[in-house]
Amino acid sequence: MVGAVKFEARIKELVENLPDLAVLVEPLLTVRRVLREQIGILHRRLLAIVRDDDVWTPSMSSAS
Repeated sequence: MVGAVKFEARIKELVENLPDLAVLVEPLLTVRRVLREQIGILHRRLLAIVRDDDVWTPSMSSAS
């Protein structure tokens, strides 16, 4: 598995000699980074809500 920083660096390396493609890829990498950050924030908030919820139990996490 490649880490987020290595992923971005590798993608930039792959497109460095393709300026037209690099112009398209840069905003996509930015969006990917922001989405990953926001998902992390939402995940932590959800965990905080669930942690304080008397109805939720750990056994419910495996129920599906």
